[in-house]
Amino acid sequence: MMNERDYYYIALLVVVVVIAFFVNRKRDAQGKISFIDKNKMGVLGVMIQAFEEDVKTGVWFLPLWHPINRLILDVTILLGKGEYGVEVYWENVIHKPLGDMFEKEPPDQKRSVEILSEMRRFRIPGDGPVQFVLKGSGKKLAIDSPTLTSGKAKTDAFPILIEDPDLEKTAVRLQKDKSRKTREILEIPLVDPRISKSVKNKVKTLQHKLDGLIIQNEELKTNLDTAVKGNLKK
Repeated sequence: MMNERDYYYIALLVVVVVIAFFVNRKRDAQGKISFIDKNKMGVLGVMIQAFEEDVKTGVWFLPLWHPINRLILDVTILLGKGEYGVEVYWENVIHKPLGDMFEKEPPDQKRSVEILSEMRRFRIPGDGPVQFVLKGSGKKLAIDSPTLTSGKAKTDAFPILIEDPDLEKTAVRLQKDKSRKTREILEIPLVDPRISKSVKNKVKTLQHKLDGLIIQNEELKTNLDTAVKGNLKK
């Protein structure tokens, strides 16, 4: 029969097993133990990598979710024609101001990020704006790109489901918040300044062409008037 000490050791063993199980669940993708709650801390976003003949030439880190500030960012960036790869990342700290996110970083840029998805590849047929958004899909979060799932750049790379059980609370929270009349989470669109600059340049080009056509019309009208008057005199 078991005595009091045996029960004590069994209880102690159960506690150790429970702690070991809990600690193991807190390992991140690199196997490191972390007790940080991703639903309340850090930044979730997409890492965009540019490729030329399968050689990485640059990278952008676009934050989409700031849980501390309850802030969702709807990010639109100007990307040039070419090949790209996209991965979902989580980072415990913000290294750069939001305004700098549209600047391409060197391909070997070191950032202490945890990758939460496999890389998806896509091609852009021409220079243009590309939008990235965060949304809830059941008990999971997903990254989508309305730009890349329609139009000329149509790709099956999106949506990207985030297979991380630590973020299930966030997925449920986002869906609940969207169903409420009074929102608790802020949604802010951020647009690459180069996009507005590009639009302004196109408008200027069109204006110059229009001015040229107006001048040609005036010259043509003058020539016609002169020709008509000359014929009348004859």
